[in-house]
Amino acid sequence: MNGGFFNKLLDNRFSTMTEVRRVAWPAYEGTEWDEMHFLQGIAGTLELFHRSTLAFQRVVGEVTGHSVAVFQRIDQAGFKLPIDQRILADTDTLMVFGLDHLLSEQAAASGEIEAVGEWLRREGTCLLLGPHHDVGFTEDLNQRQLEYTHHGDVLVPRQQRFGQYTRSMMKALGVPVMNQFGLRPALVKGTKQIAPLTINKDLDKLGLLNGVTTFNFHPHLPHYALTTDDTKSVHVLTRQPIDLDRPHPSPRRAIPSSTRSSGCHLMHNAPETSCSRTPPYLLRCLAASSRWRPFGKTWQRCHCQAGCQRRKLRLSPDPKRVVHKHYTGKVEWNS
Repeated sequence: MNGGFFNKLLDNRFSTMTEVRRVAWPAYEGTEWDEMHFLQGIAGTLELFHRSTLAFQRVVGEVTGHSVAVFQRIDQAGFKLPIDQRILADTDTLMVFGLDHLLSEQAAASGEIEAVGEWLRREGTCLLLGPHHDVGFTEDLNQRQLEYTHHGDVLVPRQQRFGQYTRSMMKALGVPVMNQFGLRPALVKGTKQIAPLTINKDLDKLGLLNGVTTFNFHPHLPHYALTTDDTKSVHVLTRQPIDLDRPHPSPRRAIPSSTRSSGCHLMHNAPETSCSRTPPYLLRCLAASSRWRPFGKTWQRCHCQAGCQRRKLRLSPDPKRVVHKHYTGKVEWNS
């Protein structure tokens, strides 16, 4: 077998549970995590992702009185669940997080886009889109290594490209944002405290970032680059400084010193769009919103400190309706 084959085994995949246990030792050394009780391959790691949503589901359920449903667009058995009226009929807030590797070639189907467009016309609906990072997008192996040493997470391969599904949804909805890189946030000098955000308070008309000073620390935050020069169509609410002590490539796709952490994509007849916080378990930094239709908003995630606390949780305009989460990641079995 040639080297390219083995590189495919190393790159563009999630870590196995065995790898997670080794790196995070001794966090997963209890009997409940051993091979007799828990999956040790990639499927086991994905189960950790699902477990991480439980606290959020519990808090939202307590606040709203409604349970939070979680869906996979493609489940472990390969069955598909596209976004349609089965999900949207009783939902006012839909959060779509792109855990899909680009290799899976997932894209929003025309039926999904039509269903979401129709749903967004309904008053009070809110769509949150969250593509993950795009690490090692280049064929230059030296640059991949530089990106790897910049973020410093040994569980992330030299190339790990996420988010084609959410990218396709953003394109269809006219949201001019592209997820890039995996950037390590800066720390306050001499401490382990993440550097504070630079917030454009004048643009945060709804005060959604009031009281927020930092994000939770995560070593590879995606940079949400704007794909338009029209400053009137997008409002960047805040930026997160990145760690300049760790070199990072600066091609045309990069930025010199910070990653955009929040932006609002404004459409006609939508002067009051803004951004909302989502809980810290998602561990990414950027947020953007777009009022795609007069009564609809398109949101991208913003991961703010203590965002899952009841006193800071921001829900949809109608707390009586249901919040749904929908994942696009396809399980990649470890061979």
